[in-house]
Amino acid sequence: MEQASHDSQPGSDSAPSPAIRPAELADQEFYCLECGYNLRGLTGDPIRCPECGRENPLWLLTVPAPIISRQFAVLETSSAYSVLMLLLFLVSCVLFPWLTAGLGKASIARIAIVTCAFLGGAIVSLHQSRATTDNHPAWPLAIFRYHFFGILLFVGFFAELALASWATLGPRRVLPIAWTWLITLIVIVLQTRWLYRAAIRDLRAIQRNMAVRIAARELDRWFSKKKRQ
Repeated sequence: MEQASHDSQPGSDSAPSPAIRPAELADQEFYCLECGYNLRGLTGDPIRCPECGRENPLWLLTVPAPIISRQFAVLETSSAYSVLMLLLFLVSCVLFPWLTAGLGKASIARIAIVTCAFLGGAIVSLHQSRATTDNHPAWPLAIFRYHFFGILLFVGFFAELALASWATLGPRRVLPIAWTWLITLIVIVLQTRWLYRAAIRDLRAIQRNMAVRIAARELDRWFSKKKRQ
């Protein structure tokens, strides 16, 4: 079977590569370098994207998958901060009467400023989160879903801990302490896994193009550095 014999150039699609996709790469996830479509399960070299039609050479696809995964984590940071800031703001609002009881005006003002800072941090993080999607029209619904399931994740985590503490420290124990905490740990892991996947589903979909573009630039810099060496 014939193989291409040209040298690889940074940013180009030409490089020596096998004409058939290696079997050990069959289960890896690859993304179209043009539109970010998931190419998993497709064969050939180059792999033709069914979404936009771009021919994606295999040599150029074997590196982006882990890079794209890292970029997804980076792009999600601002959304995660917005959930955290919003939670701190809501908790501060709920506890404000108790925190300020019996305090002077200056102390109350400081607590109010901290509470407003949490809200400001949430707004800034939301603005940054929207930028990670190129202002995609589906962002409002995606970020609402992310916040809904993110808050559920936090609430569920502390609810499980509280329930386990009550079960072990309460007057009536249904199970031994070790079994109670083991079951609680399993429930927390499964619950967190499911809620996190539900939270990122829509957001991850609209961040895909941005993640692929950043990964492609990182890949191009990597090949440029290798060529200079």
